[in-house]
Amino acid sequence: MRTLSTFSMPALSALFLLASAAVPSVVSAAPMPRVKASSEHETDDQEHPAEAAFDGLLGSGWIEGEAGTGKGAWIELDLRVSTDIQTLSVWPGNLSEGKKSYREYSRPHTVTIKVDGKPVGNPLRILDEVQRLDIPVGQQGRVLRLEIDEVYEGFVFTDCTISELAVNYVESKGAAQAELEEWQQSEEGLAARESYLEELNDHYQKHRLAEFGAPESLAWIMDAAGDGSHYLRAPVQKRVPMGSRAQALHSDKEAIDALRKLKDANSIPAFEMAQLRATGKDKAWLQELVEIFYAYQELIGGGNPNVSYWGETGWSEGALQSFGEPIPVAIDRFGSVYVADVGNNRVQRFAQDGRPDRVWGGDPDIADTWFGRGRPWYVSGSAPGDGPGQFHNPIAIELIPEKEMDLIAIMDAERRVQIFDPEGNQLIGWNLNTDREVEPGLGGEGHLAYMASKGLLYAFFGSEAIAFDIHGQEILRFDIEDGTPNDVLVYKNKFLLVYRDAIIRYEADGFRDRQMWDMDDFDQGYEDVDLAMDEEGAVWAVTDTGRAFKFKRPGKLDFQVDISEYSFEHPRFCVHDGLLHVTDRDQIFVIDALQLRIDEEEAALQEAEEAAMREAMEDEE
Repeated sequence: MRTLSTFSMPALSALFLLASAAVPSVVSAAPMPRVKASSEHETDDQEHPAEAAFDGLLGSGWIEGEAGTGKGAWIELDLRVSTDIQTLSVWPGNLSEGKKSYREYSRPHTVTIKVDGKPVGNPLRILDEVQRLDIPVGQQGRVLRLEIDEVYEGFVFTDCTISELAVNYVESKGAAQAELEEWQQSEEGLAARESYLEELNDHYQKHRLAEFGAPESLAWIMDAAGDGSHYLRAPVQKRVPMGSRAQALHSDKEAIDALRKLKDANSIPAFEMAQLRATGKDKAWLQELVEIFYAYQELIGGGNPNVSYWGETGWSEGALQSFGEPIPVAIDRFGSVYVADVGNNRVQRFAQDGRPDRVWGGDPDIADTWFGRGRPWYVSGSAPGDGPGQFHNPIAIELIPEKEMDLIAIMDAERRVQIFDPEGNQLIGWNLNTDREVEPGLGGEGHLAYMASKGLLYAFFGSEAIAFDIHGQEILRFDIEDGTPNDVLVYKNKFLLVYRDAIIRYEADGFRDRQMWDMDDFDQGYEDVDLAMDEEGAVWAVTDTGRAFKFKRPGKLDFQVDISEYSFEHPRFCVHDGLLHVTDRDQIFVIDALQLRIDEEEAALQEAEEAAMREAMEDEE
C-alpha cells in the first residue's frame, strides 16, 4: 500500500534505463531513408511536412493538406534497402498539447499498411484514444506506406494528423545507434550533456523556489520529460535515419525525476507523453505516475464542500465511495446511522437529518489499496493505515449495546477488528488469526455479529467464523458448512445466515441447525438480499428488486412493500421505527416502509371502492 506520505519515491534513474536491443536497428551505413506523403499542410507561420512524422518528437507531426478530413491521404517511408520490417509503430493524432490537441484535430480511424505496394493483412481499425499502436508487419521490404481509409473528425480542425511513425520500435527500443553513441561519448557530447543538466537544474530550482511556480521553466522540463533531452535532438536528426529516431530520442529520466519531485499536477501531459514512448516495466511505472498525479491533482483541488445529505459518490466528508461493493450500515438507539465507507477507508456517522457528524479514519490522501491488493491510484476520504482508528477498506460494522451507549465494532479487509466508543476513541483492536480471504466484487464476504446473551462478537471472514469477547480474546471458531454467507443476523441467540437461495440457522457454537425459509417464496428474480432486525425484534428483508419484507417471525410474512422504482445493486440496510436506511450506489435512501404500506392499502381500498361503484352503475343501467 502506498499513500501520499510515501509519494517521494526513490529516484527513477534505474527505472528508465532502456533494455538492450533484441533486434538490430533498421538502419546501417546504407543510403538514408526518404519520406513523402500525399500532401502536406502549410500555414503562414508553420509547416507540417511528412518528415515531421519521423523526427522522433511526439510534439510535432505530419498534417495532411488535402481538402476534407484526410480520408485517402497517405505517407510512406523508403528505407532504400530491403529491411526486415517486424512492426510499424504509430502515434496517431496531434499530441502537441496532449488530449486537448488530440481531440481538436482529425486522426486516423482505419488504416491500411503496405510493403512495396502490397497490403499487409486487412485494414486496421484504430481505437479513438491517445496511444502508441504497434502494428505487426512481419515482412521483408523497402517501401513502407500507411494509407488512411477512414478518419475520426476533429472538433476544431478537419486536418488529419500523425505525430510520429517508427519502424521496429518495440524490437529495437534502446538500440545503440553507433554514430550517435560515439558523439555522446565524445568531448563535445559530454560537454553538451553537462550543460543540459545544469540548465535542467536551473529550471527546477526556479520553479521550486518561485511562490507560484515558474511556468516557462516547468514547460521546459516537461518538454524534456516528454520529448527527450534538448541537447540530443539536433544530433539525432543528423546522425539517426528516419524510422529510428523515436528509438534514439527517448524521454529524459532526469527531467521526469525533476517533475516527480516538483509534484506539480500540471506536469501530467509530460508523463503521458513519456508513457507513449515507454515499453515494459518503464511503461507500467509511468502509468502509475500518471495515476498518482491525477489523484494528487484531485486532492489538492479540494473536495466538494456541498455534498448532498445522505451521501453521493466522492471522497469529501459525507460522500461515499464503494467501487461497487456493498456498503454496511447500522443504526443506534438514538437514530444515528453508521456507514462503513469501504473505498474511502473510513467509517462515517450520519445524524437523523442526513448530515455527517463524525468520521473514523484520517485525513484525505491518495491511495491504491483495495482488499490487500493494488488498484489504480485514487483520492480516498481517509488515508488507509494500520494505526488506531485507521482502516484498509472497512467491510463490516456492528453495534454493541451498553447501558447508556452503543460501542462501534468495525472490521476491515485486512482482518483487523477495532472497537470504538461513540466519541471515536479506540478501546481495543486486534487481528484475526485466519488464512481465509475475502474477495471484492462478490457482494460482501465479511460480517460482524454481536450475540448479547453470550457477550461475544463474531467475525465472519469468508467461510470461517471466530468469536471474541469484547477484550479481543478468542473464545471459539468454526467453519461454515454452507460456505461464505451474504449476510449474518443474530436472532434469538442464533445466527441467520443469508445465501442467495436460502436463509439457514446456525447455533452459537457453529452447529448447522436447518434451513429456515427461502426468499424465493416471497420474491422472484432477485440476486441479492439483506436482513436486519428492528428495535422490537422483528426481522426485515430487502432485495435488490426494490422490495422490502417484514416478517412476524422467520419465514412468516407480515407484509411486503415496494420501496424503490428501480433495482438496487447490493442493498444493505438498517431499520428503526419503520424507517429503512438503505445503502446503494454511494447513497443512503431513507424510506418510510410503514407509510408506504398505508399508502398502498389506501390505494387498493380506493381502487376497490371505485370498481364497486362502476359495477353498481353498470347494474343500474
